[in-house]
Amino acid sequence: MVGKPPKGGVTTRPIRSLRVGPAVLAVASIVKRLKLAPEAARSSYPSHANVWEELPYVRKESVQAILDVFPKETLKNVTPEKIIDNSLLKELEDSGFVSRLYRK
Repeated sequence: MVGKPPKGGVTTRPIRSLRVGPAVLAVASIVKRLKLAPEAARSSYPSHANVWEELPYVRKESVQAILDVFPKETLKNVTPEKIIDNSLLKELEDSGFVSRLYRK
């Protein structure tokens, strides 16, 4: 990793400036990435919305499972803590952006 993101919301400001809800963004992403018709994406979104996390934090256990696939000598000093940087998500959560987005 090159370094930690700057403090003070510089990195998260564009995300926080969004004025649409998560459903609109998710459907637009599904349409673009999976090349689905907008109607198909809109109709399938509600059945999947409850399975997706509001904040997709990277979990230590998930990264460790990937590291375990490689030979130990290849990744001698690599730990999940050295790879994971959830600071942007944490900043968005702490700012209240996520709770406002989901209207909690």
